[in-house]
Amino acid sequence: DFTNEDDGGYLSRENRVKGLLMFNCGVGLNSRNVAEEPMIKDVPLKRFFVSEFLNLLDILIFKNYGLLKYILTNVVTQKLLGNVLKNLYRVH
Repeated sequence: DFTNEDDGGYLSRENRVKGLLMFNCGVGLNSRNVAEEPMIKDVPLKRFFVSEFLNLLDILIFKNYGLLKYILTNVVTQKLLGNVLKNLYRVH
């Protein structure tokens, strides 16, 4: 039941969910932790290059709001996002 008498419910006037918040605390899914793997962490030069590469990806992709907006508007479909989330967060 998506109704709550106190604040008018969890659905908007268009019968859509007002907001969605998902937390992903899986360390294995955090690409930055690749640099903490023993085979990389124990070799300072290798760790430096991996860290710098991840910083570059962060700047070029994840902090590029124009690119992200384009991808979310023109590439990601409801079906694609649904399939990704269903595979990532499997319900048994």
